[in-house]
Amino acid sequence: MQFIKSKTPNIVNNLVVLHGLCGSPNNFSAIVKNNKISSQVNSHLLYWHSQKFDMQTQASYLKQYIQNLPEGNTCILGHSIGAKIIMATLCKYKQELHNKVKGVVIVDMLPFNSEQASEQSSGVGSMKSFLEKLLHLDLQSSSSEEIMKKINELVPNKRVADLLSQNIDMENKKWKINVQEIVEHYQDFIHHKIDGTWPGKVLVIAGENSNYVSRSQIHTFKEVFENINLEKDVKFIEKAGHWVQADQPIIFINEVSHFLKSICH
Repeated sequence: MQFIKSKTPNIVNNLVVLHGLCGSPNNFSAIVKNNKISSQVNSHLLYWHSQKFDMQTQASYLKQYIQNLPEGNTCILGHSIGAKIIMATLCKYKQELHNKVKGVVIVDMLPFNSEQASEQSSGVGSMKSFLEKLLHLDLQSSSSEEIMKKINELVPNKRVADLLSQNIDMENKKWKINVQEIVEHYQDFIHHKIDGTWPGKVLVIAGENSNYVSRSQIHTFKEVFENINLEKDVKFIEKAGHWVQADQPIIFINEVSHFLKSICH
């Protein structure tokens, strides 16, 4: 976990951030350090891969972390599967969290309450297929250069290949994450049925070029966020794919900053 204190004295409001699958707090550190965000909130960048890869464990972990935060308004931001964890947590623990969480930012992830829904999004199964290919990668008897070469051969998308390689401890030649556990439980995790709804404020940010979220599917957010306005609360960012925050960081920061102002002041 990374904690980044606000640059403004006496700030009590908090932003809790959950990265995507195989990501890390570093994926968002530059974003939350930007003055437009750091002037408003203290940021907590969680590393949820430190917990078991099942929704019950993840939801309990996030709920407890939020409950232990000091007084002040809290906003939660999640990218990809990190966003799925947030949606499941808020609906499961609505009573415990409704007075604490004042806003939610969902980044490029649908609720995916059914396998049929995810079949319309080609990106959902891609990470699992890449991990399956790397599961039997021989780390112990390979040099760092050989490992990287093999990853690039198996994963043609350079951005994804770089992301996955960050999860390998090159010095000790081992995975930092439990790849076997992720592969075995990926389908159950991604299709976890979210029971209940969340009434609070929400902002959805999606990449116009993403293969995870499309305009034809955004109505499914109503299954989770009962008061969402699909015209005003869902933003599609041009020239951005699944990693919106990396493709268009300035626009992303502006959208998050504007949302934080609406809930923290």
